[in-house]
Amino acid sequence: MNDEYSVIPERTMAVMKAYAFEHQPTGSFLRACFSNDLKGAIGIADDKNFPALKKIICWIVNVAPFECQGSREKCAAWTKDFKGDAE
Repeated sequence: MNDEYSVIPERTMAVMKAYAFEHQPTGSFLRACFSNDLKGAIGIADDKNFPALKKIICWIVNVAPFECQGSREKCAAWTKDFKGDAE
Protein backbone atom coordinates (compact mmCIF):
# COMPACT_ATOMS: atom_id res chain seq x y z
CA MET A 1 0.00 0.00 0.00
CA ASN A 2 1.16 3.53 -0.76
CA ASP A 3 2.67 5.13 2.39
CA GLU A 4 0.40 8.14 1.89
CA TYR A 5 -2.60 5.94 2.68
CA SER A 6 -1.00 3.60 5.22
CA VAL A 7 -3.09 5.08 8.04
CA ILE A 8 -6.20 3.52 6.44
CA PRO A 9 -6.98 0.16 8.11
CA GLU A 10 -6.19 -2.82 5.85
CA ARG A 11 -9.75 -4.15 5.88
CA THR A 12 -11.16 -0.73 5.04
CA MET A 13 -8.74 -0.34 2.14
CA ALA A 14 -9.67 -3.79 0.83
CA VAL A 15 -13.38 -2.90 0.85
CA MET A 16 -12.69 0.49 -0.76
CA LYS A 17 -10.77 -1.17 -3.60
CA ALA A 18 -13.43 -3.86 -4.06
CA TYR A 19 -16.09 -1.18 -4.34
CA ALA A 20 -14.13 1.17 -6.60
CA PHE A 21 -12.73 -1.44 -8.97
CA GLU A 22 -15.14 -4.40 -8.73
CA HIS A 23 -18.43 -2.57 -8.01
CA GLN A 24 -18.86 -4.53 -4.75
CA PRO A 25 -21.25 -2.88 -2.24
CA THR A 26 -19.82 -1.45 0.98
CA GLY A 27 -21.09 -1.03 4.50
CA SER A 28 -22.76 2.13 5.78
CA PHE A 29 -19.57 3.97 6.77
CA LEU A 30 -17.87 3.69 3.37
CA ARG A 31 -21.18 4.24 1.58
CA ALA A 32 -21.40 7.58 3.41
CA CYS A 33 -17.80 8.41 2.46
CA PHE A 34 -18.25 7.56 -1.22
CA SER A 35 -21.61 9.34 -1.43
CA ASN A 36 -20.13 12.58 -0.09
CA ASP A 37 -22.01 12.39 3.23
CA LEU A 38 -19.20 13.49 5.53
CA LYS A 39 -21.54 14.25 8.42
CA GLY A 40 -22.95 10.73 8.19
CA ALA A 41 -19.47 9.19 7.91
CA ILE A 42 -18.25 11.04 11.00
CA GLY A 43 -21.31 9.92 12.93
CA ILE A 44 -20.82 6.21 12.23
CA ALA A 45 -17.02 5.89 11.97
CA ASP A 46 -15.52 3.39 14.38
CA ASP A 47 -12.38 3.95 16.43
CA LYS A 48 -10.12 2.61 13.65
CA ASN A 49 -11.66 4.51 10.73
CA PHE A 50 -12.28 7.86 12.42
CA PRO A 51 -8.56 8.77 12.68
CA ALA A 52 -8.11 7.73 9.02
CA LEU A 53 -11.13 9.62 7.68
CA LYS A 54 -9.13 12.40 6.02
CA LYS A 55 -6.97 9.89 4.13
CA ILE A 56 -10.01 7.77 3.23
CA ILE A 57 -11.60 10.82 1.61
CA CYS A 58 -8.31 11.72 -0.11
CA TRP A 59 -8.10 8.20 -1.57
CA ILE A 60 -11.68 8.40 -2.82
CA VAL A 61 -11.07 11.77 -4.49
CA ASN A 62 -7.64 10.94 -5.91
CA VAL A 63 -7.80 7.22 -6.75
CA ALA A 64 -11.37 5.95 -7.07
CA PRO A 65 -13.20 6.40 -10.37
CA PHE A 66 -15.24 9.59 -10.47
CA GLU A 67 -18.34 7.63 -11.52
CA CYS A 68 -18.48 5.73 -8.21
CA GLN A 69 -18.55 8.74 -5.89
CA GLY A 70 -20.38 11.93 -5.08
CA SER A 71 -23.99 10.98 -4.31
CA ARG A 72 -26.16 8.14 -3.04
CA GLU A 73 -27.59 7.75 -6.52
CA LYS A 74 -24.18 7.38 -8.14
CA CYS A 75 -23.12 4.84 -5.52
CA ALA A 76 -26.32 2.82 -5.99
CA ALA A 77 -25.87 2.83 -9.76
CA TRP A 78 -22.23 1.75 -9.35
CA THR A 79 -23.16 -1.43 -7.45
CA LYS A 80 -26.49 -2.33 -9.09
CA ASP A 81 -25.03 -4.98 -11.39
CA PHE A 82 -22.65 -6.57 -8.85
CA LYS A 83 -22.98 -10.36 -8.99
CA GLY A 84 -20.36 -11.35 -6.42
CA ASP A 85 -19.45 -15.03 -6.34
CA ALA A 86 -22.76 -16.08 -7.90
CA GLU A 87 -21.25 -16.43 -11.38
